[in-house]
Amino acid sequence: MPNYSIIWTNEAFDDLLLIEDFLGFDNAQKTIDKIIARVRQLEDFPLSGKVQPTQTKQEYRFLVEGNYKIIYTYRTSKVYINTIFDTRQDPDKLKV
Repeated sequence: MPNYSIIWTNEAFDDLLLIEDFLGFDNAQKTIDKIIARVRQLEDFPLSGKVQPTQTKQEYRFLVEGNYKIIYTYRTSKVYINTIFDTRQDPDKLKV
């Protein structure tokens, strides 16, 4: 049984929808499935991502799947997926 629950924020869910809009439903499904599979590792290993540098006190971490950076935080028994960032964009667009 997993140790941590995965909570998708509205922003992260919207990011998945943007991926679908950008790639088209058929092409996006494979990419989204890979992102979701990568996120599942956080159920047991929330520290497996690297620390994301930010200007805030909140510690963010990230995993990479393909061209996408999965930004998340964790507390007690929950992992919050905050955003899915396409790394082909200008890095200054990433706001966490």
